[in-house]
Amino acid sequence: MELYFAGAEVPTWRKLLTEEHVPHVAVNFLHLRPRLPQGRWLLADHFPDEQKIFLISGSAGTSKKEWTLAQHEEFFEAYFDFIRANLDRLAYFTEYDPLDLGLEWVLRQRQIWDGQDKVVPVWHEEWGAPLLRSMVEAHPNLGVPPISQRTQNVLSGLVRRTRINLHGLSFSHPYDAPGGLYRTIVSSSWISPTRWGETVIWDQNRLRRYPSDEKIRVRTRHRQHFIQAGFDAEKILDDNSREIARYTVWAWRQMEAAMAGREPIRLTRKGAGLTNGSTKRDPDSAPVPVDVVGHTPALLHENVRPIPVFDFHPVTSTIQNPDGPGTVEVTSRVATMTTAGLRKCDSCSLAVVCPLFEPGADCRYSIPVEIRNRDQLLGVLHSLLEMQAQRVAFGFMSEQLQGGYPDANLSAELDRMMRMTQSVKDIQDNRDFLKVTVEGRAQAGVLSRLFGAERAETLRRVDPDRAEDAVRRTMG
Repeated sequence: MELYFAGAEVPTWRKLLTEEHVPHVAVNFLHLRPRLPQGRWLLADHFPDEQKIFLISGSAGTSKKEWTLAQHEEFFEAYFDFIRANLDRLAYFTEYDPLDLGLEWVLRQRQIWDGQDKVVPVWHEEWGAPLLRSMVEAHPNLGVPPISQRTQNVLSGLVRRTRINLHGLSFSHPYDAPGGLYRTIVSSSWISPTRWGETVIWDQNRLRRYPSDEKIRVRTRHRQHFIQAGFDAEKILDDNSREIARYTVWAWRQMEAAMAGREPIRLTRKGAGLTNGSTKRDPDSAPVPVDVVGHTPALLHENVRPIPVFDFHPVTSTIQNPDGPGTVEVTSRVATMTTAGLRKCDSCSLAVVCPLFEPGADCRYSIPVEIRNRDQLLGVLHSLLEMQAQRVAFGFMSEQLQGGYPDANLSAELDRMMRMTQSVKDIQDNRDFLKVTVEGRAQAGVLSRLFGAERAETLRRVDPDRAEDAVRRTMG
């Protein structure tokens, strides 16, 4: 996975990214165009040779400007000329896909890029799954903006089956992207700490993002971490924008290294019109078959089968004979959770880090949980409680290693553990008890209220001490 730092069209950011030896940068043509001089402007003159450049058209911004068709076409012509002049210096570039002009206009201009292996056609969720499948078959690259989780799951299976190069565009939270799925991710969120006062911390192999109103607390807490990473902690605490930007770039590069995992497989399938690394499809070759997660042919009625989530086992029980004396045996089907599951290695969200990963294989793990009686239930509850205790212990170690500053996340986990403990205790408690609350007034005796007036008077006459003991036992 390659993480492209967007914003390189701004000279200040471009200089910083170059000085920090960032290998992947992204340029937004919409933002770059006003900065271009009248003469020829080449990317090779402003970026080092070792830096890979991803050019973004900026269509998301032009769609908000309410341009006329003539303005869109003028912008596209300038974009096309810029790409033609700098094609050798680009790693990738997106097509021009303004949503306000509609899908037909985008499809017409897409034909201009036929045969170009660096172009990234863009699919938007509102365009539907049929277009997505045809784009995967026709192009080696596919760009998607942030999409819903449901669509993400479908896209994951599709990409892993076809091995297309997937590019995430304008991701606000690239650290939430599924590992091993995206070939590249383009994001400008690394600028937020200097622009909006946010704070990002590379902590425990995870990138954490904090809002601006917590920056003093968070940066003070991680002071030693900044020093160990080789940055000036005092400048960061003093809100020095350059030092904060340097650290943010470093943190994002750590995230990029952690997310890299396996190298993506390029689209070079022999027998499908793609050979020797070429990304141009042979028009005479057969289309590459594509399997889409969640899409199955319509089943005939006689082929309908139970959903593979439950196993059904016959259970025989003895009941009273409803038609006469004696008992009868009745057999019924009882549902239990299946342990096999439908998980596949190619579509698993843990594919990058799983020690038993094997391409094309079924998941080699099962989850044999059975809860059919009290002992099994208590066993599961105690296991969950032990799991939570381990999380608390690990969080406490992390807090100590970070200087001992109280961690709000650890406090929340402690509270959760106490609630879980009380829940387990309540489930285990099988005591039966009766609680009686007695409240009386001066003119009405307590005995009269408890036992009635006649019984109370009898108890007083026969044995006053016995009457007092009766009250004490009742109230005790």
